[in-house]
Amino acid sequence: MSLALLTSIPPARPGHETAPRDREYQRRCVESWLAAGVTLISLNPSEEAETIADEFPGVVVQTAKRDARAEFGRPLTYLSDSLTTLRGAGTKTIGIVNADVLFTGQASQLRKLDERAQAGELIIVNRFDVADVSARTGEFYPYGFDFFLLPASQSASLDLEGFAFGVPWWDYWFPINCLLVGMNVTVMRSVVFRHVSHPTAWNLRNWHKGLKLFSFKLRAALRSRRDPDTPEISEIRAACESIFASFENEKRIPSSIDGRGDASTFFLNWIYRQASFVSFERRA
Repeated sequence: MSLALLTSIPPARPGHETAPRDREYQRRCVESWLAAGVTLISLNPSEEAETIADEFPGVVVQTAKRDARAEFGRPLTYLSDSLTTLRGAGTKTIGIVNADVLFTGQASQLRKLDERAQAGELIIVNRFDVADVSARTGEFYPYGFDFFLLPASQSASLDLEGFAFGVPWWDYWFPINCLLVGMNVTVMRSVVFRHVSHPTAWNLRNWHKGLKLFSFKLRAALRSRRDPDTPEISEIRAACESIFASFENEKRIPSSIDGRGDASTFFLNWIYRQASFVSFERRA
């Protein structure tokens, strides 16, 4: 299997009450991907890279040349740098996975997704949220995506500049960007992509910054289109222009769209309407 996955493993949080449990879970997540036979890369800022490399010897740790602390207040790594790093891995298929996703499936299942991606698809995954690692029940998280797989040859056509791990909206822009450049998008839902639920730590200021970046990227991509609009493109174009009308009038990017409701719900549902859906059982 010629597949490289990139993540950004966070450093340990010494002194935090859940630190030992969190770190054990992080190790299990890392080991699950390595056991499946993928090349796992972690892109980290310079102050984290050496520690992460020592803690996870099976991971290829790369030092980021820059980070997003000036923009988002934390040393987060940029998604565009992730794609550049992945293209350097030399594999036919590349992917991004959030560090706290545990893969409990078989290597053969990843190979099937690898084959689909090599044929030109973007594969995105709704994780399966559980209360703890051993839980037999849980629920799919439909509000975002935690795993992305695509052919390395088509990644250079994407524009993820400015988006960073840990900041909302990049996981919506990724599939929309792929759809706008002509790629097919497939949503995978399977219990083998597990995630232990935890309190969300979103920063509202960064949420709005992410939405603003998303909106500017979308507007630029739509304005550069030369083909006639389909009804689907007309729909998303109208939503984008509604956002900018509010921005110009109120000097802010709104969290809702006139006549269309919540912005995140609108764009998420738009992705789902353009995508196909697949699933597989735990054992292939």
